[in-house]
Formats: sequence, C-alpha cells, structure tokens
Amino acid sequence: MKHGIIKLQDSETSITEGKSTALNTTANTHSEVGILLEVLTAPVAIIGFTNDTYAAAQTELGLENGAGRVWTYTSTNAPSKTTQGNAYVWSPAATADAYLSTPDTADMSFGDGSNDSVMSVGGWIEVVNTGGSQRIISKSTGTSATSEWALSLGPTETLWLICYDASAGKLCYRNTNTPLSVGLHFVTVTKDATGGATAMDATVIYVDGVAVASTATNDDNYVAMENLAVVPQIGRDTSGSYFAGDLGRLFVTPEELTAAKVWQLFEKTRGYYNK
Repeated sequence: MKHGIIKLQDSETSITEGKSTALNTTANTHSEVGILLEVLTAPVAIIGFTNDTYAAAQTELGLENGAGRVWTYTSTNAPSKTTQGNAYVWSPAATADAYLSTPDTADMSFGDGSNDSVMSVGGWIEVVNTGGSQRIISKSTGTSATSEWALSLGPTETLWLICYDASAGKLCYRNTNTPLSVGLHFVTVTKDATGGATAMDATVIYVDGVAVASTATNDDNYVAMENLAVVPQIGRDTSGSYFAGDLGRLFVTPEELTAAKVWQLFEKTRGYYNK
C-alpha cells in the first residue's frame, strides 16, 4: 500500500506501513455534533472545544439548533487545547481560574417558581481525583438563594444534579452511590417535571450509557426551580468549584431522555474518544 492521506467519511486517516490513525479534524467535530442533533429533540446548548488556545475573551460558538450561543473564556493562563482519542477537549486543569460563560437566557432555566420542567444534561468528562467539588456546567452561584441548577462532581468523585428553590432558600439533589472511576466518562442526568417534596425521586443518572445506582435527597420545603438572572457557566460556578479534568462535548436539553436515547448518544460518540 502506498503511503498517503485518504478521506474516509468524517475524518482523515494517515496510512503508514499498513496502519491507520484517525486525525482530529473539523469534520470529526461536526460529525459528533450531528449525532447529538439527530438524537436530541431541541437542545438549548451543545458546546465543544475547537479553539487552538483558551485565552481570556476568546469564544466558542454553541452548536445547538438555531443561532447558537457564544461562550466566552475567562483565564489568565491560557491553557492549550488537547485531545482525548480523536476528539478535541478543553483541559482547564492547568489553571485554577479557567471557565466559560454565556449570557443568561430563559431556555436554560427549568422552573418557574411553581413547577419544574423536564431537563437532561450531560456530556464527556474526565474524572480527576481532587478531594474537592467540581462544577461541570451550572446556573449556580453556590448559594441556594441565587442558584438554579448544577451538574457537579462531589469531593469523592460522585456525580450530582443539584436543583435550587431560590425563594425558599432550599435545594434538593441526586447523586451516584459510588464514585466514578478516574478517567473519561460519558455522563447524563435526566429529570422529570416533578417538583415539591419528591422532586428528585424520578431523576436518573447514567454513566457510560447505563443507569447507575443513585440516591435522592429532597426537602419538604422545596417547591421548584426559578428563572433567575444567573449566568450559565462551564467549568465552575460563580463561587468557584473549578473543574480539574478534560471536558468534551456537553449538552443541555429540555427533555427527559429515555434510556434508549442515552445509550444511543454514548454508543454513537464513544468512538471519537476511543472508548
């Protein structure tokens, strides 16, 4: 076989001595986004990482349906883009102040103060043992009275979805019973429209496409999330809780994903991350 570069569907492949190695390309990036757009009904956020560096004020364009969001980096140290498998990922671990934010919009809120609405949030994350809480994506200030929701890793690497009732100053949450192993995982949390004292009972947490054992912690005084002026952020909340590992494609969608759809997302995107 002659040496050279050939185009195979969505990625380039380098052919050397009979072996092939997929390369990271823009085609790979958009092919992965296309998978999410096929499976998700109406995502309000799909974010990946394509910039060469991540200096303060640089932006990433959201790739959800419609015009898309603009996410802006905040970092004084400008960490570099890296890869996991054949996918570009963002590695904020090199700096303690690296995160992204996007202007607040109503479609990133999942409650009106009286009722919660359905939501699913997730994506590819690298678990790193830090001994501290790490925000993945959130509309949270870290204080119940001014927060909406947060997807987080806890201090022992358990996965959490936290929902806040700002008026009551209360929160409820569901977290995995066991820690996630160190390394790359596809995580998804789905919540139905239940509010009140059983708000998290039907919430399901998936790790690598499969539902895992988790525990709901409710509060009798919790009513519903509220639509507040809270900026959505990736990699931290406004009080800190920075994320330490790599972050791949993330999504937020106003639907309660079925187990079949979660598995489909995992199976169709895992090859990009060599999982």
